[in-house]
Amino acid sequence: MVKPQVEGCITRRDFVHASLGLAAIGAGAALGLRSAVAATDALTGSTYPPFSMDIPTEITVPVYVLTGRDVPNRYKGFLFSTANYPYSRATVTNPKQVGGMAHLPEVGTWEDASGTKHLIDADMTILELLGSSGFYNYNGLFGLRSEDATPGYVAGTTVEISFSRSDGEALPADFCGMLGFSDLDYKENTLEAVMLLDGVDGLVLPFDDMHVEPFGVNGMRGIVDAHNAQTSWVNKHDFQHGFSALFSGTRIIVRYESMGMGYGTIFATPIVGEMLRGDVTYACVDTNGRELRSAVTVSTGLIEGERWNVEPPELKGYRYVRLGAQSAPASGTMPDPPVTQAIVFIYEQLPGNTGFSKSPARADWI
Repeated sequence: MVKPQVEGCITRRDFVHASLGLAAIGAGAALGLRSAVAATDALTGSTYPPFSMDIPTEITVPVYVLTGRDVPNRYKGFLFSTANYPYSRATVTNPKQVGGMAHLPEVGTWEDASGTKHLIDADMTILELLGSSGFYNYNGLFGLRSEDATPGYVAGTTVEISFSRSDGEALPADFCGMLGFSDLDYKENTLEAVMLLDGVDGLVLPFDDMHVEPFGVNGMRGIVDAHNAQTSWVNKHDFQHGFSALFSGTRIIVRYESMGMGYGTIFATPIVGEMLRGDVTYACVDTNGRELRSAVTVSTGLIEGERWNVEPPELKGYRYVRLGAQSAPASGTMPDPPVTQAIVFIYEQLPGNTGFSKSPARADWI
């Protein structure tokens, strides 16, 4: 496995082509040397690499590893994803042909530098196909398909994605954003991969210990094992099988490909630093679940492995008795991936204290 060596917030290096886990597949034709005729980008004149799992790895952009870091904020203004976008909402023509098109109205929201939000449309055009591939209805969501079940054979789809404002106004020259990919699998003799062939500014990995590895032109492919979580980032294994990309401008080119079986993917919610950090809060309530003071945030932005320790404060007329049944521990270590830890301290009213909280009672607190 190749692990980026971080310098400050980012690393820029040429990754050595790694083939962890591919020894079982073999070499030569078994690595998927069957390929389409190399296509040429009509705009830039560049030639795309062949569909293959045995091509040189060329990572020419920075790689951000988010453990304790984050990507530049300007890219967070637009997060392109189809994780909640129905296939039925898109207008699709010739979904399994070169030249096929898909129009995705109001696929996301872009926040400009002034904080104003604008709806964004996406238009996709199929530039290359190999196998039974193309636009895909993935359990009701808009996605891409790469399918050829022949052992050792590669299939895939290359698409151009263009963005525009839904209201018809022009996007600025400095428009930029992020897109994400999840559930990149590896199983014996099969795997899937994504490359960013044009328009990409950087790649984003959540951790150092990933189940994807650098592949091809600014891409990643699955290694180690398989997974099955297209739309959620819940546990570490979800994150280990995904990555995100930073882009600038209104046009990017993405290739999705697989070897040995049919695969499908959506455009996942891009991974940002906030998803890998957690806060620690506490609330003080009485034995009826009524709040005695406003909830307090004691720590923000803790990463995996960082510790917290919170002592129950003294409250006049009350005595601390225990934690709430669903409370986070008063001290602990942030899990991986981090999630907000909500501590609930429960207090008993002392004799002679005739006051009481007027807050609504919450059974989930006690």
